[in-house]
Amino acid sequence: MANALRYQAEALALRARWLARERRARGEDFEAAASAFQRATEADPEWQEFRLFAALLDRDWGSWLARSGVDPTPALRQGLKLLEEALAARPQWAHARAAHAGLLLMLAETPASPQQQRDWRREAREELTQALASNPPPRQGVGQVPESAVARGGHPLTARAARTHFLLAVGSSGEGGSVLTSTSPETVPGGSWETP
Repeated sequence: MANALRYQAEALALRARWLARERRARGEDFEAAASAFQRATEADPEWQEFRLFAALLDRDWGSWLARSGVDPTPALRQGLKLLEEALAARPQWAHARAAHAGLLLMLAETPASPQQQRDWRREAREELTQALASNPPPRQGVGQVPESAVARGGHPLTARAARTHFLLAVGSSGEGGSVLTSTSPETVPGGSWETP
């Protein structure tokens, strides 16, 4: 039953995102998808992926709200709450940590004190660093990253790969999302961070 509800929620989320991209979305489109994810989570509360999917919807909902001139804070905070619940059950979940970092960066773009915005950016950097640390490089073997690739960046999920993964977690800057950049791609895990 929970999987059927999940697929319904994903279909509604896809529709809301598509309508947002076409500039025809309404709040009800996102609300319907969020409600469907809530029903899926209630049907199987142990399946943390439902919370991740719902939080990613909240991220996109927040982007749409910001582009529409509406305060995205409630949607972003709801996504953060869902990810905090998921991370309480699975603390080393890299994807959820990266998504959490992305929501924090988006929250840092909302009206808040400069100190609060800096705190959210710092927390986002820490979250992404933890996500990278909890996703250790695989041993070389069939279908694995060659040791030479690991040697260039020290980790298969560094530099361009980490940035790409993070941008997917955060959302496209062209869609109103916030983008975290590093001054040097090789310094992603511990480098100097700024938001453009």
